[in-house]
Amino acid sequence: MGEWIRETSFRLVATQGNLILQCNCRGKILEVQKVESKFNIKYFTNERRISYENGKLFDFHGLTVLKGEQASSQMIETLSSMVSEVEEDLSAVSREAGIPVTVALTSIQDVGKLYLDERRYLDFSTTYLEYDLGREYLKDRPGFASERRFRLTLHLQGQGLKTVHWLESGRGEIYASPDITNWGSDIQEFRRIMGGFRPTSQAFQEIREYMSAFVSQ
Repeated sequence: MGEWIRETSFRLVATQGNLILQCNCRGKILEVQKVESKFNIKYFTNERRISYENGKLFDFHGLTVLKGEQASSQMIETLSSMVSEVEEDLSAVSREAGIPVTVALTSIQDVGKLYLDERRYLDFSTTYLEYDLGREYLKDRPGFASERRFRLTLHLQGQGLKTVHWLESGRGEIYASPDITNWGSDIQEFRRIMGGFRPTSQAFQEIREYMSAFVSQ
C-alpha cells in the first residue's frame, strides 16, 4: 500500500470551460480545478498544505496569506520540483508502456506556470478528454491484487472512444459509443469512429496512433 502513495497517478479531464487535474507523485498531491475563468490549486505534502485561488496563496501550516505577484511567484516556486518529478515519471511510463504523454506533460507544465487553458488539451473535433493513469484492485483476483492501468476517453462530435491499457499484463480493452451514452466493445464501431478522427495537433496525433494500435490487427 505504501507504494501506492509514492507511485505517480495522473488524471486530466478537459471540456470546454472546465478543467480538472489530479496528481499524486512521490508523496506530493496536486489538485487543480477550473470552471470558466476561475481556478484553484491545492498542494499537499507531509510538511505543507497550500491553496492558491483568485491571486491569493494560503499556507495552512505557516498560517500566512500572500497576494498578487508575491503569491503567484511563491506558488510557482512551490510547484517547480513536483512538476519536474511528474514529467520524469510520466516520461518513464511512456517509454516503458508506450502510452501517449504529450498532452499530460503540456498540462503539468502549464500548471507549473499557473497558466490554465483547457483548449490546449483538446483538439478541433475533440469536446472531451479524460486521461487517467492509476492503479486499481482487480475484482477477478483473490486478496488485494492490483494492477496499474491507463484509461483514455475521447468525445468526438457526439461520438466516443475509450481504451483501457493494463500496463503490467499488457491487456487491452476498447469501447466505442455512437452517442456518448451507450458504450460497447464492437471493434468495427471503434474503427468507424476512429476513421473520422483527424487530429490537427501533435498531442492528438500521438493519441490517435496509440488508440488505433488497439485494433490494428
